[in-house]
Amino acid sequence: MERWQGPPPGARRRPGRAVAFLMAAAALLAAVLPPGTAAAAPGAGEGRDPWYRDVPARHWAHEIVRTLWEVGVTDGDRRTVGGRVVAAYFRPDDTMNRAEYTLLAARAFRLAPVEEAEPVYADVAPDLLLYGRLPALPWVEAARRQGWVRGAPGSLFHPQAGLRRDVAAGFLISGLGLGRWAEALPLARQAELLRRFPDGEGVLPEYRARVALAIELGILWGYPDGSLQPGRLLSRAEAAAEIYRSAMLRLDAAPNPFSPDGDGYEDVTVIRTASLLTQPAYDWNLFLRDLAGREVFRFRRTALPEPLPEALTWDGLDAAGRPVPDGEYRLSGAVIDRQGNELTSVAGPLFLVRRRLEAALDPSVAAPGSRILVTARTTGGARTVTAFLGAVGATLSPVGESDGWTGWMGVLSAPAGEGSYAVAVHADFGPVQREAQLTLRVQTPLHLEGSLDPNPAPRGFHVRLRASGSPALRSVEVRWPDGSRQLLARLGDGLWQGDWRMPADWPSGAYPVELAGRALDGRTVRADLQLVVGGELLEMVRFVLTG
Repeated sequence: MERWQGPPPGARRRPGRAVAFLMAAAALLAAVLPPGTAAAAPGAGEGRDPWYRDVPARHWAHEIVRTLWEVGVTDGDRRTVGGRVVAAYFRPDDTMNRAEYTLLAARAFRLAPVEEAEPVYADVAPDLLLYGRLPALPWVEAARRQGWVRGAPGSLFHPQAGLRRDVAAGFLISGLGLGRWAEALPLARQAELLRRFPDGEGVLPEYRARVALAIELGILWGYPDGSLQPGRLLSRAEAAAEIYRSAMLRLDAAPNPFSPDGDGYEDVTVIRTASLLTQPAYDWNLFLRDLAGREVFRFRRTALPEPLPEALTWDGLDAAGRPVPDGEYRLSGAVIDRQGNELTSVAGPLFLVRRRLEAALDPSVAAPGSRILVTARTTGGARTVTAFLGAVGATLSPVGESDGWTGWMGVLSAPAGEGSYAVAVHADFGPVQREAQLTLRVQTPLHLEGSLDPNPAPRGFHVRLRASGSPALRSVEVRWPDGSRQLLARLGDGLWQGDWRMPADWPSGAYPVELAGRALDGRTVRADLQLVVGGELLEMVRFVLTG
């Protein structure tokens, strides 16, 4: 028999019967009644069951079942005498079947039964009764329309079949609207969570993500021996515990993710609360933590007692008014009733992702007609990224992700004419756009070349340097082998000349001669020559003649 392993980490009980309030950060369903609405009595016209004779105070799930019973969520078998209900039984240790679980969850999450529903499942007929008195069809159809259960018309629901623990957890995660967060859990994180239990790998493959999230949120706990027992059929007490941990107080943050980047769209998230409490809470605390458990923001009450607000907003700033980094945060809190009972909640996901665009050109100064690489990176889920050079556009392709950024890459061609050109890079995020303005400078590349005469040259000989280069060059300087520098004389458009008298004792060998040109716009260009120095002039003449 399972024993409920005490309250979640951080829970505290004060004197008095502990009516605990757990919350999972869950998407509120469209059919959820407004916060503060009292639960409808089970079975329209049926009245609430009397307290169950088979759930004594010593039973591990007594407090859970009692709390759910007090807010009108539970149903059980009844014994009547003369048309009057004289006793009720919850059967806490019996197996919960699929139809009973659907009813329990639907009541807890305030789904309205679909009256006069047409049967979708072949084995859920209008005359199928739960507990001998409650039609199953309206509740099953309500759950189906919310996407909790699936199946094509004419398929089987198996209403009387027991639920595996892993399947039940998957059902609950779907019902809470957390399916997309479950599927977003990295495979490594799923494996890590399941490895907390020696039998965690026994979870059915199609339910691994949802069971992992249920474990992370504290909805699904293990047994005292440390096992998970995913294939064990869910008892009615276990089913009540899972619902209890999820539905007593629920938070819905929308939009989620949100993007506090100051563009007026989804800059804040609105956190709405919904509770099964029939009386207002006396005190409350709600806060956000990062994944390392550090508190980044706490919602402050203004007085005491203060009922839990129906809605709160968060703008992505920490307690000191500084923007918090993009990423995943956990929304949680605690509620205290007027008897002083308190329990720290489980935490649910809240994502902050700013929509950003950064872009660059490579090169940013290019020759006419050359290839320009446009690179960009975005956060916040850009649909497309496009670069425009005048009327010419190029759609960038995604090239991978790193540290939350998506990389993009595309190619443009530089115009034929020299000058500065604006390049606009657009990122389409759907409802909003981002744009980066870049500048491309198109210039004909500078060139410079030269020749030495004579080369090779005898020691002590006169060497002449002739250079030619771009007309844009305003000066050309040479650095001779002896380290001296000389501005070359301009002979005409793009033509330059200079001379060097080599010392008579200059050693033989090969020596660098460096040219440096500078254009009017400040650009520079270099050219390297080599001067070969031989022996005496007479020896070089003899070599040439006899060579």
